[in-house]
Amino acid sequence: MNTAKALMIGFLAATATIIVAARIPKTMALEFLFAILVAITFVYFGFVLIDGRIREMFFEFGNIALTLTFAFLGLWATPFWLAAGYFIHGVWDAIHHPGGIRTKIPRWYIPFCLLFDWLVSGFIIIWWR
Repeated sequence: MNTAKALMIGFLAATATIIVAARIPKTMALEFLFAILVAITFVYFGFVLIDGRIREMFFEFGNIALTLTFAFLGLWATPFWLAAGYFIHGVWDAIHHPGGIRTKIPRWYIPFCLLFDWLVSGFIIIWWR
């Protein structure tokens, strides 16, 4: 899949997620957005297990712990932590470009996930005011 298609799918997935979250009660939407962040965080767990390199496992597991911390704080304290979790996850996606973290990831996944993460993060910030 090329970058343009990955971005389009990321945009559509984020749009669908935002529409669902905006149409259900805020408490339920918060749990929905929490569950999605947890799920996409563990996608990297799968990638690093397939990759198998110890150095990459160290980095990926550290990021998983950080992102899960933001997700739980977003659920228990304030949704702005959840927005930060999505934003940080997008930054983590960007770090996987050549020269950064070298976990073997399909090329299309990085732009797809980065756009999804940042759109959902922006939505949470605007929505929760």
